[in-house]
Amino acid sequence: VKVSRIALGVPVGGDLEYTDSVTIARALAARRDMRDA
Repeated sequence: VKVSRIALGVPVGGDLEYTDSVTIARALAARRDMRDA
């Protein structure tokens, strides 16, 4: 499963519509695979 820290840099209650493209790009670039432990 790929996970993203999309909330990184987005205020609580914030709307992704108002999030800048750099913040979204960084969150997508930092995606990580999660493996069963």
